[in-house]
Parts: sequence; structure tokens; C-alpha cells
Amino acid sequence: PEFRDIENFDIYKRGEDGKYVEIEKCPNMNGDLHHGVMIAFKLDEGLAKALALGYGNGPFDSMSTRPTPVDEMHVMLFHLGKFEEVPLSQLAAAEEVLDKVSADQGPIKATIGGVGRFPATEHSDFKDVAYDPVTSLDLLKFREELATALKAKGVGFSEDFEYTPHITLAYIDQSTP
Repeated sequence: PEFRDIENFDIYKRGEDGKYVEIEKCPNMNGDLHHGVMIAFKLDEGLAKALALGYGNGPFDSMSTRPTPVDEMHVMLFHLGKFEEVPLSQLAAAEEVLDKVSADQGPIKATIGGVGRFPATEHSDFKDVAYDPVTSLDLLKFREELATALKAKGVGFSEDFEYTPHITLAYIDQSTP
């Protein structure tokens, strides 16, 4: 697929209901401290539904597996931090960087395929993460340009993990095969 629609590329906040919403559409700017801010590509509905078939509609024990809802599927580029800890000036600077860097960006071609599993961490509520890997030199180049521009503007982001482009399909208990 191609990530063609630059309108689907934005900054998102995880709301109190657990769903991601665009920052400018957030009715409540005071969420739970576990909620974070990210820069991501949202998937178009058709692709998200196709990826969710094996997880969102499968015969899973709801206590051991939490599929990612179709409307929340995304490819995260950066996690900026907990919402309450990201100054509004950094959100504004991030928006400015996104507008500038994405202005001349053409389609980002990517291949999505296979299924992987990340081990549980505190960031995944101690559940393993089932995911589809995203392979794209275009995406990696674009992300590097964004990283450079974000740092130049003083916008901080998490560098705790090596970046692995992916789409989260479900959160799974560690004991689930």
C-alpha cells in the first residue's frame, strides 16, 4: 500500500476511552497520565479491516486478547510522551514540523506482511504485542527527516526502543501461544 493521504498523518492523543483522536479534535485536554501523544499514519478503513480479520473477528478469549479496533490501527512514527507532560509549545512546534516536512512528501510505498510478536513491557500493560511488520525505505527516510526537524525545533520524543515500523493487531497475555 501507499500512505498517500497526508491528511491521515497527524499528531494523536489516546483519550480517556482508550481511543486515539487527533489533537485538534480533542474535546478534553486533561486525560489520564497513561495516555500519550504520538505522530502516526492512520490506516485507511479498508486496509485496517483486512488486517483485523484474523484478530478483531477471531475466536479469542477476551480476557487474554485485546484486538486493536479498526479505527485505531496506525503506523506510529514517534511517541512524544505522556499528554500532560508534553508542553503545548512542543505540540505547536511538532505541527509546524509536520506541515513543513510533509509539504513536498510524495506517496510512501510500503509492504505489510507476516506477523510478529513483541514481548510484554510496561508500555503494553505487560501484554505481548501481535503485529504486522511494515517494510519501507521511504518510511524510514521520511521518519529520519522528521526526527532531525523535530530535534532542531526542540520537540522531544521517545528513543527507548529501536524503531520497528509495524501495525499493532492485538495485545495478548504472555501465556497465550
